[in-house]
Order: sequence, then C-alpha cells, then structure tokens
Amino acid sequence: MICCVVCFWIFHNSMHSLTQSDKQSGMVMDALNYLSRRLGLHIVFTQFMVRKMAHFTEYFIFGNILTITTRIIWKSLKSHIFFELFLFLAVPVADETVQMFFDGRTSNVLDVLIDFSGCVVGMLIYILVKSS
Repeated sequence: MICCVVCFWIFHNSMHSLTQSDKQSGMVMDALNYLSRRLGLHIVFTQFMVRKMAHFTEYFIFGNILTITTRIIWKSLKSHIFFELFLFLAVPVADETVQMFFDGRTSNVLDVLIDFSGCVVGMLIYILVKSS
C-alpha cells in the first residue's frame, strides 16, 4: 500500500506544469543556497542540480520501500530481484511518459537513469543495513 502512495506522490509531482515545477525547484534551491552560505560551504546549487537531486531522492525512497515490501512478501532476494528491477525501470519510464502531457514538460532519458539509480541505491542501502 505504501508503495502505491509513493508512486502517486511521484506521479503527482510530474503532473505539475513547468511554471509550478520551476517555482518549487526555485524555493528548494534558495533554501539550499541559504543553508550552504550559513554553514560556510562554497556550494552554489542550481535548479538543474535541485531537479536531479529530487529525481534521485524520490526514487531512492520508492526503491527502499519497494525493497522492504518485497522482502516481507518474499523472504529470498533471488525469488524476486528481477521483478523489483523491472519496477525500478518501469515506474520511471511511465513517469517520464506522463510528463510529456503537461504544459512545458518533456521526457528525459537522463532522468530515467537517475531514477533507476535512486531505486537501486535505496535497495542496496536496505540490503546493507539488514545484513549488518
């Protein structure tokens, strides 16, 4: 159930117009740049960086939750790893396809790769924590 909620949240974010998405990214960028200055870091965040970090983060959460869910259903990693990897790719592809239908938004293969990477890292973190 929680996997569906996370997917809904991801798809909801993709359904924003370019103007809405720019506004959200801009607010996060401003907050990160403020925090960076306050901490004395010499990092300047751009909207591009914020958008790519958002892709990675939301799919990291999805990958982690899906991994936990599948471990509850199937105890063995071998019995479902291909199913999990399929979803790690299918959901981002569907997400990028949905974006094409909203004002000013486009589909991007780089985003699919970032999303897939976030899922895989989410899965690996769970496996590493669980095995230690």
